[in-house]
Amino acid sequence: MVVNFKGVIASSLLCGYLAGSIFSGSYREPERYPRFQEAVKYAYMDLNTAPTELHEKILESRSILAFEYVDRWCADSVRCDLIKLEDGKIIFLEELPHFHDIFPADWEEPKVK
Repeated sequence: MVVNFKGVIASSLLCGYLAGSIFSGSYREPERYPRFQEAVKYAYMDLNTAPTELHEKILESRSILAFEYVDRWCADSVRCDLIKLEDGKIIFLEELPHFHDIFPADWEEPKVK
């Protein structure tokens, strides 16, 4: 097996997994969280038809979902492998989904600043 270290590094930089997920990898009924409910309310609105004054709120809500409520994804342009080191060996666990495997096609992938 070949491990793509470039993908692993890119995953570390771009992946929502390291962006402060409040769920630490498990599903915890996000509907209980008011921030999640508000983000969903705006995130799925169509930017092309929404009033201009809501555009910033829509984009902010999408970012909240991408970085706080989905624990692992990577940029569309890279392959991200989740691995672990065990007894000096690299063990492949899974390939992380790309941003647009999870989120709608009309969402712009967040950029690292």
